[in-house]
Amino acid sequence: MSAIPPGSRIISRVSDGAGYLMNDSRAAHEGVEEADIVLCPHCQATIKLQQWKKERAEGGGGWCRQCFAPVCGPCLTRMLQHGCEPFIKLVDRALELAYRKQQNRRVLGI
Repeated sequence: MSAIPPGSRIISRVSDGAGYLMNDSRAAHEGVEEADIVLCPHCQATIKLQQWKKERAEGGGGWCRQCFAPVCGPCLTRMLQHGCEPFIKLVDRALELAYRKQQNRRVLGI
């Protein structure tokens, strides 16, 4: 593995880590839809990158500076009010709550 020269920057693209959607609806006479997709880091909703980039150019399309990732419209609105709330933190909070309840039941003998 080579070292990164001093003063250089690592630039990541929005499409890094993107998935690929292929929706074949030819049987319903609707055609084939193909798109690069990523998941919203706040709610795990699917974001189509081309559509998101178009919205971003028109002044929409959210971007979380803490997650360094695109976010969906509803999460953009919520993020402006409450800040960054990554999905993984919500999962961790739910697991911790379940663990505490289990421990309390054990202590109380329920």
